[in-house]
Amino acid sequence: MATIEDLARTLGISVRAIRLRVDALDGTLNAHISRGANNELLFNGEALAILQRLEALRKRRGIPIRQAAIRIQEEIDGNGAKRQRQTTLLTTANLSIDGLARENTLLREMLEEIRHDRDSWKSLAMSLQERLALPSPKPRWWWPFRWA
Repeated sequence: MATIEDLARTLGISVRAIRLRVDALDGTLNAHISRGANNELLFNGEALAILQRLEALRKRRGIPIRQAAIRIQEEIDGNGAKRQRQTTLLTTANLSIDGLARENTLLREMLEEIRHDRDSWKSLAMSLQERLALPSPKPRWWWPFRWA
């Protein structure tokens, strides 16, 4: 469980910005937030993941916090509905071309976002690797004669 200050440090934004994002998510994080000593907010790992996804979506697409929050809520709500829809489609075999086309488009968008995330993490890892690489050892020059 992390405090709001921990989340602010992890995400690199202010405590006020965290509060604005929690407010924009309009109850989506309620199941992932609890109260600690002195009534402080404690966030679990899923809340951190949702806020990280919100920030990534907001920065990548260049959209306001509220629009990013709406998209996150649709993704979260869509996951449960999508599973039910898949089982319903498989059991009743009522496949519609429009539904499959929309789902295909959604999957392509999600795949593109995942690829973008992968590339950004890869470039970060490569830059860290280059920065942390040790320099090659300097050659030792031996004195041309021996001391007697």
